[in-house]
Amino acid sequence: ASDVYKRQSVMQLFDLENKKIIDLPDSLSFGEPKSMFDNNNNTIFITSGLHHFTQSGSITEIKNLKTIRTYNSNKLKGRDGKIVFPNETFIGSGNYNPYDKKIYFSTTNGIYKTDFIEGEGLKNVEFVFHPKLIWKQEPLAIGIDTAIKKINFLSNGGLILITESNGIGIYRKNKLNWLN
Repeated sequence: ASDVYKRQSVMQLFDLENKKIIDLPDSLSFGEPKSMFDNNNNTIFITSGLHHFTQSGSITEIKNLKTIRTYNSNKLKGRDGKIVFPNETFIGSGNYNPYDKKIYFSTTNGIYKTDFIEGEGLKNVEFVFHPKLIWKQEPLAIGIDTAIKKINFLSNGGLILITESNGIGIYRKNKLNWLN
């Protein structure tokens, strides 16, 4: 059996002032990390995704240097209470939008957004849009890597996608424009 499914990444924190690794009471572990961001309220999120024969993805919530929850893609629910990705999906880059206070994340099924409710977690996953992207296979890999490398936001709430092959896209008012 392959050890790919057993592989975990473990985050270590380094204290620059004292030049030493900080010993954590909790192991901050997650799958294949794609992005790390915070919600301006001392909560850190890490998106992880793997596309190797099958797809998997998760969003990990970290507070006070402790893993609070890991949300596997096949457990995320929409406003109607139904599972959004019953067969799992690859989760790529994500980010927190301070304008609408939602977390946005990319998947192989498009861009989604979700509420984060303190003490309750991720709620009400909603589909935003599905951009046509060029996906590339990693050298010597069986699966694909994320096409969207970074998600960011304009001051008016517009969504910025930074991709490996398509360039930079700006999504606002239900329209995606690529910068050349």
